[in-house]
Amino acid sequence: MFLSLFNIVLAATSTYLWDVPLPPAPSGYLPSELSFESLVTYLYYWGLGIGGLLAFIRLIIAGIQWGASAGNVSSVKNAQDTMISSVFGLILLLGAWLLLNTINPQIVNPGEKITEALQQPKYEPEGLKTQLVDLNTYEVRTPERVNVSFQYFGNDNNPLCGTTGLMPDLPTSNGCNLKSGALGGAVGNELRTIISSAAHTFKVPPSLILAVMYGEGAFNGQFQWNNDSVVRTASGDNGCMPGCNPDDPMTWILKEQDVDEAVKMVDPNRTPNPCNPLDVVFTTAKSLTTWDGYNGFGIDSCFGIALNNGEGAAFSCSWSNTQVARGIKGWETGVTDWCVTVMDTCLYGQAIAYVCPGGDNCEKINNRYPESRRSHFGCVWDVYYNNK
Repeated sequence: MFLSLFNIVLAATSTYLWDVPLPPAPSGYLPSELSFESLVTYLYYWGLGIGGLLAFIRLIIAGIQWGASAGNVSSVKNAQDTMISSVFGLILLLGAWLLLNTINPQIVNPGEKITEALQQPKYEPEGLKTQLVDLNTYEVRTPERVNVSFQYFGNDNNPLCGTTGLMPDLPTSNGCNLKSGALGGAVGNELRTIISSAAHTFKVPPSLILAVMYGEGAFNGQFQWNNDSVVRTASGDNGCMPGCNPDDPMTWILKEQDVDEAVKMVDPNRTPNPCNPLDVVFTTAKSLTTWDGYNGFGIDSCFGIALNNGEGAAFSCSWSNTQVARGIKGWETGVTDWCVTVMDTCLYGQAIAYVCPGGDNCEKINNRYPESRRSHFGCVWDVYYNNK
């Protein structure tokens, strides 16, 4: 009954604009709408911040008392007791956060709601073949894909696919490493090295780069990404993955901005090539940096994760769930109010036919479809999350 009355009050107050907007919590969390769940999260983070600040102030005061005690045993003991209680309080605060994060990361993750009104879409997509995907290894068992970005053409006669030079020296990965054996072993060491280097260069999660490549159909079985010799040769200047046609209008690297800037981070004399693994990875990473701090989407949430919540950019290769959701949303459909979260669209790309009607009402992070019936957004999210 209390919760019902509380929600009624919130609903009434939400009809009026705040004269002064709520300040972000110390963690950066800012609720995008008034609800019991978002307010609890907001107050929780303020409590953590204020508690930590008070404990820090008490430590400073205790240190001053100790220094001014002039050897007085009683004063020294009081200062010591204050320090011990302050440290114990900090441990309790950290322990509470760790416990909640272990139980359910969505409870303490800034930018996400604790709970969602879980609704199944009231329609069935028409004309979509169910694709069987093993989301533990991400091995596509039926590799057919509509509007696949990489097309198989056999031997290519194209100036961009000429005599290849050596793969250039890459920037260091410096802690932004893709895990070994990603995608159930579909990613070899050479591709892993390239992805890790791009992740560090542009401060993007390496598994998110991999997830976008997966979502674009790069792992539908037509390319030998686990063959280090093939990837190394194809990553040289004028190199191409066997079977890739740079003139294919669906080749997705060409639709991105600043491709020259992305690949010239590796080699100033390099010409962008949509069939070159190194160019594809670095361009993908550069593109994703557009979105992690973006707060102007035409829809406030996608996949059940808040987008326009005021959280800034990451400036590291470790992104919050909100920043990752922005990256996927921005890559798929830009600033529109579209979410590609319709059931059975894992392998069908981000066409408008697969956009969830009515906004963020289809698959959500807390209301997942069965593994064999994931949405396109959901599949990309799973590849990111399970290959971190």
